[in-house]
Amino acid sequence: MCLAYRDGDALVFEAPELERVVAYLSLRGLAERVEEEGGRIRAVPYVDGVEESLRSLCATMPSDLKLDLLYALASDGWIVDRDLSRMRKSAPSGSRITVVECDCVNRRLQLFSTADCSDHLKQLGFSVRRVGAGVEAEREFKTLVEALDVSDAALQRAGAC
Repeated sequence: MCLAYRDGDALVFEAPELERVVAYLSLRGLAERVEEEGGRIRAVPYVDGVEESLRSLCATMPSDLKLDLLYALASDGWIVDRDLSRMRKSAPSGSRITVVECDCVNRRLQLFSTADCSDHLKQLGFSVRRVGAGVEAEREFKTLVEALDVSDAALQRAGAC
Protein backbone atom coordinates (compact mmCIF):
# COMPACT_ATOMS: atom_id res chain seq x y z
CA MET A 1 0.00 0.00 0.00
CA CYS A 2 1.37 3.42 -0.99
CA LEU A 3 0.12 6.71 0.38
CA ALA A 4 1.36 10.08 -0.81
CA TYR A 5 -0.09 13.23 0.71
CA ARG A 6 0.59 16.77 1.83
CA ASP A 7 1.28 17.37 5.52
CA GLY A 8 1.71 21.11 6.08
CA ASP A 9 4.78 22.18 4.12
CA ALA A 10 5.89 18.59 3.46
CA LEU A 11 5.17 15.77 1.05
CA VAL A 12 4.80 12.46 2.90
CA PHE A 13 5.10 9.05 1.25
CA GLU A 14 4.26 5.81 3.10
CA ALA A 15 5.19 2.56 1.38
CA PRO A 16 7.17 -0.70 1.64
CA GLU A 17 10.96 -0.37 1.78
CA LEU A 18 11.82 -0.88 -1.89
CA GLU A 19 9.32 1.77 -2.98
CA ARG A 20 10.57 4.15 -0.25
CA VAL A 21 14.16 3.83 -1.49
CA VAL A 22 13.12 4.68 -5.07
CA ALA A 23 11.07 7.63 -3.78
CA TYR A 24 13.98 8.82 -1.61
CA LEU A 25 16.40 8.76 -4.54
CA SER A 26 13.87 10.57 -6.74
CA LEU A 27 12.90 13.25 -4.22
CA ARG A 28 16.45 14.13 -3.12
CA GLY A 29 16.98 16.19 -6.23
CA LEU A 30 13.62 17.94 -5.93
CA ALA A 31 13.33 18.89 -2.26
CA GLU A 32 15.61 20.75 0.13
CA ARG A 33 15.38 18.03 2.76
CA VAL A 34 14.30 14.39 2.44
CA GLU A 35 14.14 12.26 5.58
CA GLU A 36 12.87 8.87 6.55
CA GLU A 37 10.83 8.59 9.70
CA GLY A 38 9.21 5.31 10.70
CA GLY A 39 8.30 3.82 7.33
CA ARG A 40 7.61 7.20 5.74
CA ILE A 41 9.57 9.53 3.51
CA ARG A 42 9.10 13.21 4.30
CA ALA A 43 10.21 15.80 1.71
CA VAL A 44 10.35 19.49 2.64
CA PRO A 45 9.19 21.73 1.08
CA TYR A 46 6.16 20.12 -0.53
CA VAL A 47 6.95 19.00 -4.08
CA ASP A 48 3.96 19.72 -6.29
CA GLY A 49 2.80 17.23 -8.91
CA VAL A 50 4.58 14.05 -7.81
CA GLU A 51 1.99 12.42 -5.53
CA GLU A 52 0.45 10.29 -8.28
CA SER A 53 3.88 9.19 -9.53
CA LEU A 54 4.83 8.11 -6.02
CA ARG A 55 1.56 6.21 -5.56
CA SER A 56 2.15 4.41 -8.86
CA LEU A 57 5.36 2.89 -7.47
CA CYS A 58 3.25 0.31 -5.62
CA ALA A 59 1.50 -0.68 -8.86
CA THR A 60 4.83 -1.29 -10.60
CA MET A 61 5.93 -4.88 -11.09
CA PRO A 62 8.59 -5.73 -8.46
CA SER A 63 11.12 -6.71 -11.14
CA ASP A 64 10.65 -3.35 -12.91
CA LEU A 65 10.92 -1.50 -9.62
CA LYS A 66 14.12 -3.37 -8.80
CA LEU A 67 15.59 -2.47 -12.21
CA ASP A 68 14.65 1.18 -11.64
CA LEU A 69 16.35 1.05 -8.24
CA LEU A 70 19.50 -0.58 -9.65
CA TYR A 71 19.66 2.10 -12.34
CA ALA A 72 19.11 4.94 -9.83
CA LEU A 73 21.82 3.60 -7.50
CA ALA A 74 24.26 3.12 -10.38
CA SER A 75 23.53 6.68 -11.54
CA ASP A 76 24.38 7.83 -8.02
CA GLY A 77 27.79 6.13 -8.20
CA TRP A 78 27.02 2.84 -6.46
CA ILE A 79 28.26 -0.51 -7.75
CA VAL A 80 25.39 -2.86 -6.94
CA ASP A 81 25.05 -6.65 -7.01
CA ARG A 82 22.14 -7.73 -9.20
CA ASP A 83 20.22 -9.14 -6.27
CA LEU A 84 20.74 -5.94 -4.21
CA SER A 85 22.59 -7.93 -1.54
CA ARG A 86 25.70 -5.70 -1.59
CA MET A 87 26.64 -2.30 -2.90
CA ARG A 88 29.82 -0.26 -2.88
CA LYS A 89 30.70 3.37 -3.49
CA SER A 90 34.02 5.17 -3.39
CA ALA A 91 34.91 8.84 -3.32
CA PRO A 92 38.39 10.10 -4.11
CA SER A 93 39.45 13.44 -2.67
CA GLY A 94 42.90 14.56 -3.71
CA SER A 95 45.32 11.86 -2.61
CA ARG A 96 42.73 10.32 -0.26
CA ILE A 97 40.01 7.80 -0.90
CA THR A 98 36.99 6.62 1.04
CA VAL A 99 35.11 3.41 0.25
CA VAL A 100 31.72 2.48 1.69
CA GLU A 101 30.35 -1.02 1.39
CA CYS A 102 26.77 -1.84 2.27
CA ASP A 103 25.75 -5.40 3.14
CA CYS A 104 22.01 -5.11 2.49
CA VAL A 105 21.24 -8.63 3.74
CA ASN A 106 22.92 -8.32 7.16
CA ARG A 107 22.21 -4.57 7.36
CA ARG A 108 25.82 -3.48 7.95
CA LEU A 109 27.80 -0.56 6.60
CA GLN A 110 31.59 -0.81 6.41
CA LEU A 111 33.84 2.09 5.54
CA PHE A 112 37.55 2.43 4.89
CA SER A 113 39.16 5.81 4.46
CA THR A 114 42.68 7.15 4.14
CA ALA A 115 41.24 10.42 5.52
CA ASP A 116 41.01 10.49 9.31
CA CYS A 117 37.45 11.55 10.02
CA SER A 118 37.11 9.44 13.17
CA ASP A 119 35.14 12.02 15.14
CA HIS A 120 32.64 12.62 12.34
CA LEU A 121 32.21 8.87 11.77
CA LYS A 122 31.57 8.33 15.48
CA GLN A 123 28.89 11.06 15.35
CA LEU A 124 27.26 9.10 12.53
CA GLY A 125 27.14 5.99 14.75
CA PHE A 126 30.16 4.12 13.39
CA SER A 127 32.55 2.17 15.57
CA VAL A 128 35.96 3.30 14.33
CA ARG A 129 39.42 1.76 14.50
CA ARG A 130 42.75 2.81 13.04
CA VAL A 131 44.30 0.51 10.45
CA GLY A 132 47.53 1.17 8.59
CA ALA A 133 47.26 4.49 6.79
CA GLY A 134 43.62 5.16 7.58
CA VAL A 135 40.52 4.21 9.48
CA GLU A 136 38.03 1.40 9.24
CA ALA A 137 34.50 1.91 10.51
CA GLU A 138 31.39 -0.20 10.83
CA ARG A 139 27.78 0.28 11.87
CA GLU A 140 24.38 -1.29 11.51
CA PHE A 141 21.39 0.24 9.74
CA LYS A 142 17.67 -0.47 9.79
CA THR A 143 16.62 0.64 6.30
CA LEU A 144 18.30 1.16 2.95
CA VAL A 145 17.34 4.83 3.07
CA GLU A 146 19.23 5.16 6.36
CA ALA A 147 22.24 3.41 4.79
CA LEU A 148 22.22 5.77 1.80
CA ASP A 149 21.80 8.83 4.00
CA VAL A 150 24.63 7.85 6.38
CA SER A 151 26.90 6.83 3.49
CA ASP A 152 26.39 10.17 1.75
CA ALA A 153 27.14 12.07 4.97
CA ALA A 154 30.32 10.03 5.53
CA LEU A 155 31.53 10.41 1.94
CA GLN A 156 30.86 14.16 1.83
CA ARG A 157 32.74 14.75 5.05
CA ALA A 158 35.67 12.51 4.09
CA GLY A 159 36.60 14.92 1.32
CA ALA A 160 37.07 17.72 3.86
CA CYS A 161 39.11 15.81 6.47
